[in-house]
Amino acid sequence: ALAGVGVGNLSINLWMNSSDNTTNQYALIIGNDLVGPSDQWIIVTMTASGEIQAQAHSTGNDITLTGSADVQENEWNMVTVIRKDVSNWSLYINSILVVSDIEPVLTLGTAFNNANMTIGNSNHPTDFGLQWNGTIDEIGIFLNRTLSQSEINDFYNGGAGKKPTIQSFINETWQRTITDDIIWNVQGCDTDGDCGFAVANRTLFLDAGPPQITIIHPSGNEGSNIIGGSQDLNWSIIELNPDECWYNYNGTNVSVTCSDNNTTFILELNNLNLTFYANDTLGNENSTFTSWFYNILAEGETFNDFVFETATEDFSLNISILPSTLNIEALLNYNGTRFTTTNTCVSNLCIVETAIDIPLNPGSVTSENRTFFWEITGFNATDSFTINTTTQVQNVTSIFLEFCNVTFTVETLNFTAFDEQTLLPVDPFRFSADFEFWLGTGSVFKNNSFENSSASSVQLCIQPGTEEYEINAVVEYDEGSGTSYTIRNYYFQNDFIDNVSEDIGLGLLFSNQSTSFILKVQDADILPLPNALVFTQRFYAGLGEFRTVQVAKTDDNGKSVGFFEVETADYRFIIKRDGEVLLVTPTQNRSQKVVGEETPFTLTFTIGDDRGASWE
Repeated sequence: ALAGVGVGNLSINLWMNSSDNTTNQYALIIGNDLVGPSDQWIIVTMTASGEIQAQAHSTGNDITLTGSADVQENEWNMVTVIRKDVSNWSLYINSILVVSDIEPVLTLGTAFNNANMTIGNSNHPTDFGLQWNGTIDEIGIFLNRTLSQSEINDFYNGGAGKKPTIQSFINETWQRTITDDIIWNVQGCDTDGDCGFAVANRTLFLDAGPPQITIIHPSGNEGSNIIGGSQDLNWSIIELNPDECWYNYNGTNVSVTCSDNNTTFILELNNLNLTFYANDTLGNENSTFTSWFYNILAEGETFNDFVFETATEDFSLNISILPSTLNIEALLNYNGTRFTTTNTCVSNLCIVETAIDIPLNPGSVTSENRTFFWEITGFNATDSFTINTTTQVQNVTSIFLEFCNVTFTVETLNFTAFDEQTLLPVDPFRFSADFEFWLGTGSVFKNNSFENSSASSVQLCIQPGTEEYEINAVVEYDEGSGTSYTIRNYYFQNDFIDNVSEDIGLGLLFSNQSTSFILKVQDADILPLPNALVFTQRFYAGLGEFRTVQVAKTDDNGKSVGFFEVETADYRFIIKRDGEVLLVTPTQNRSQKVVGEETPFTLTFTIGDDRGASWE
């Protein structure tokens, strides 16, 4: 109980911090919030409007002092309530007088002299829901005394508005030279001479040595890798106070976090060593050097970044091996397909190389990125080891042989039809063809078919126009309408085309002037020669020149069919296979007539030693 609080001068000072300024709540109550003679009290509250308020009550008389409604949640405010000469009341917030009032009728009697004090709640039985939401600190009750403005300012820390504390912090610096670990403590004394040590000792450890570094990888034999590939760097460090770590590879310092114990770096040519550094917070520094080697080290590869489908492309890889490696095997894994290689080793340096025809792009795709890498296996006397090199990317562009149009403009072939007897154009004519075309060896090629039932001429174009193409083709042609002419063929075999257009005349002979002959081609041993092209050329005396009128191709039996104007026209024949001329007959630009003697009419061509007439 507070004795003597009911009479005389009175000062109350406290610090309040509310976490909710939207509800009515009691910070402090002195007295009894009860009905009857004991219903006398002084309270400090916060209203639901966020206002700090001081109230006094006795036998039905009240005084209320209300501050402004600008109290913020979770902020400290100092509240001072002063009663002077019994009836003069004042309210200060944060050392500033905000309101004062006089209530001469309000008298707190002797019943108040032994009043109880309740902090943070009401003491009325039905008002226990008005508890304070937050923190209350530094409550001061000053009996028979009114605080001056200066004293209030002092409580408010000279106007700085900082809540007073009972703690005091002092910074002191000592300098001592130590030679071993030590235990230390601090003693403090007050003005009365009372002294005491801190509750716990502190231990100071002397760090006299540099960090201890161990390189785990790379060191010694690291198996296999490739220049430009990733190499692990693993380390361990023994140090109580690590500060900085870094490594130097090929003259470049790279910082790392000491506790990570792992990083990676890109392997460079002719650089198989590095130095790792570490220091501690006292500046002690240490370093360690490591070097390593590989069973197989891929050092460099060559290839073209941009290529065309069907083209023959070279791929090569340089690798170094250990002297103990007896043999290596390698495959080029190109877009999921493995290709064999040729491997040449001199001492511990090897060249792995291969050439492939670039596979076709799928469907209507005109450009595609392909991935590839090398699969290399090395063998020594007891073991084998394998490396897959870094994946590379090659862009593949499609090639085209199409009817000429606004998209395909580089003309390579121009077909027209003519009457074999008169050399006059046959217009329109029917054109049907199937082409194989490629840029490389022909192991990979593209197909395209063409059909025009009524053409004056047919132009085919290539794309890209910068390359030389090789083609196989069969062309079937006839007049555009009617049945006056005999259907003929014109074959291409390993012929080259490019951006210089070639004119191809397709000769037609009237059916009633045409006699069919079996064309038989055989070798010197009288064995059939399949897949041979038989060029039939007719001599035109008025022009003094031969013109190709038909091209036939022998089957597996070395046979085909030709159509001739017998007994009157002069012809010669050129036999080719795979681009090579095997026979020209008759020779020296001569010609002879075709005469049917025995049925079935047959012209036989013998390839080989001179045995007289080459055909009959």
